[in-house]
Amino acid sequence: MAPAKRSREKTDSAAGGPPPIRRRWRDYKTAAGRSPVEGFIDKLSDSDAAAVLAGMEEVRDRGLRAARHLDGDIWEVRVDGDRVIYRILLAEEGSRGQILLALDGFNKKTQKTPPATIELAKRRLADWRRRGEQLSRVVDEEVKHQAATFSSVVVVSSLVTLIPSLNFTPSSTSVTSS
Repeated sequence: MAPAKRSREKTDSAAGGPPPIRRRWRDYKTAAGRSPVEGFIDKLSDSDAAAVLAGMEEVRDRGLRAARHLDGDIWEVRVDGDRVIYRILLAEEGSRGQILLALDGFNKKTQKTPPATIELAKRRLADWRRRGEQLSRVVDEEVKHQAATFSSVVVVSSLVTLIPSLNFTPSSTSVTSS
């Protein structure tokens, strides 16, 4: 029997003061729709997956002060599993850093995070941003099209409302008011 889907999102809570930034985790997805981090977590034992998710939850609740900066926009969540050390590479996205984008997950086997792994995370982040900009342009064009269509409907609707007050006959070339 397959284990139940593990949830990474819970609501934040705060006791007074300014409202906290409501962060949430999002998985990077390839153009084909594959989620490397979700696949990585799904392959872990239940106890190791729970430890990784708890580490991710801590970063969600406390922000990047609970993570370690690696390079540029790339950060890592450090988690100790059963006799194994895990890392989740992430970047903060959104206007106020409310999106924690999970870019890669791996078993830590060396003292330093491998440079190739950091570069992979950077490429995935660049891909995420590029596809987000493309989507934004498509949405903008659709909104403009919808607005133009709506404007045309308003003009036609206004004319339809005006027509009954006019005395128009197709055989005549003039229009007279009733």
